[in-house]
Amino acid sequence: MDDAALVRRLAIEKLEAKAAELRADWVWAKAALDLEYGALAQYARLRPQPAEVPAELAEEIEQIEQRLGELEEIDADAFTDELAAEAERLEERRAQIDEIVESLAVYSDKDRSRAGVIVTIGDRGEFRLYEGLIECGATRAAATRDTGDGNAGETWSPAEGGRDDGDVEPSASHLSPEQALRKECGFSQSLVDDLKAHRHQITRAHLAGNFEVAFDLALYALCSDVFDRFRYHTNPLDLRAIEATPRSSLNDLSGTPADRLIEVLRAALDLDWLKLPPAEGFAALVAFPPSAKQKLFAWCIASCLKPQLAVEDRADPVLEAAGSRLAIPFADFWRPTAANYWGRVKKAHGLGIGQEILGPRWARDHADNKKPVLADALETAFDPGKSEACIGLGQAPRDNAAIWLPPGMAYAAAEGSPPAHLPNPDVEAEAGDDIGLAAEELPPFLTGDEPAALESASSC
Repeated sequence: MDDAALVRRLAIEKLEAKAAELRADWVWAKAALDLEYGALAQYARLRPQPAEVPAELAEEIEQIEQRLGELEEIDADAFTDELAAEAERLEERRAQIDEIVESLAVYSDKDRSRAGVIVTIGDRGEFRLYEGLIECGATRAAATRDTGDGNAGETWSPAEGGRDDGDVEPSASHLSPEQALRKECGFSQSLVDDLKAHRHQITRAHLAGNFEVAFDLALYALCSDVFDRFRYHTNPLDLRAIEATPRSSLNDLSGTPADRLIEVLRAALDLDWLKLPPAEGFAALVAFPPSAKQKLFAWCIASCLKPQLAVEDRADPVLEAAGSRLAIPFADFWRPTAANYWGRVKKAHGLGIGQEILGPRWARDHADNKKPVLADALETAFDPGKSEACIGLGQAPRDNAAIWLPPGMAYAAAEGSPPAHLPNPDVEAEAGDDIGLAAEELPPFLTGDEPAALESASSC
């Protein structure tokens, strides 16, 4: 399970095998590992024809309804816990019967002859089927024609919305900014979650080295809870000291520059006092110099940080403002690759970014590429360690590509903020205001002493 690419390949193979089986029953069948955001919006869904309720179930339904009616007539004073438990059991059984009856509904041969199915993975790892899907344009045309039995257009409905159905939106005019961006770029939920995880990890690594921003975030959260607790408000922190650990579907957060920076900052903390009895440990903590307390405070606050992307509709503006003060050089910590980005978005989105950043000529040269080839080319062009191998690509486009980030990944620059830098606490050390790492404390991968990686032989 540590090999995320292998797991994804095996999952796709199982989905493709299932889709092959389903093609015997439908006009078409597609396998989708990551169902793109809004993917079902281009389809309408035919409804299965209700089946006749089996006699034994119909009789049980009648008995349940009769008994529930009797229980409703009982006075509240005489309604015991035993009767309440009986009513609950009857309602649960009625719900189970409804599910059984619903599962007996079938698609007609006529419906199967003009519709298809998408198979993906459900929340519990099982196959999940979206059956009876046909193009909306074809469906609208069919809906206006009389079927000959007076039921024109009654056998279909637009594909249902909701998170479980791919976050389908009713129409483009009703999309929120986040929904529109997701649809345009082809962002699946897993890609959004992975980008959010990397952004969270990088932000946490920098917040853990900045006492001032950590203190302001904590103070805001505490004051909001203490002085404004009767009004709903968002909170950028989980102040119950529950570590908000980022998780990526590709298992690619271990060993990243941000992960190594976090480990360096943690190693610099004095935690021996935690091994002492409570009273002695507290006394030892009280005796710490301000700089040591600030390091501990910033680390703990960073551990409670909540993940988000700036483009999310419900992104917390307080967290965005705090993140902008950190002046994080995101491009030094994360680059888009075929595996983590380009291979998971729409081809049109990749070509559009390539044309914008690398120029029209590059886009024309790669317009006919298959998506995997285009993803590899974009990875090479947007990696400063590989882009020199791109023939005909000038220095300016390479420089722009080297700092490009997906929408919502970076924080907006704060007014008057200093240039992006890594935590460096040696400045004004006497005042005890800066708690970052001194130059001699920085690990080799942050100081440039680590041997440069071998240049990739791949080209654009």
